[in-house]
Amino acid sequence: MDHFVVFGFLNILFYLGIIGFALYFLITILNRTKERNEYLKEILEELRRD
Repeated sequence: MDHFVVFGFLNILFYLGIIGFALYFLITILNRTKERNEYLKEILEELRRD
């Protein structure tokens, strides 16, 4: 009976880890996209000046 409790707990930890990794991945992608857009805006401003 104790084994089922341990496996259930590990199962929950496993799914929480997957969700945590997915959130980290999404936040990283969003931040990199934002940085890239800012960089492209700077390039556009430089091209418009010339």
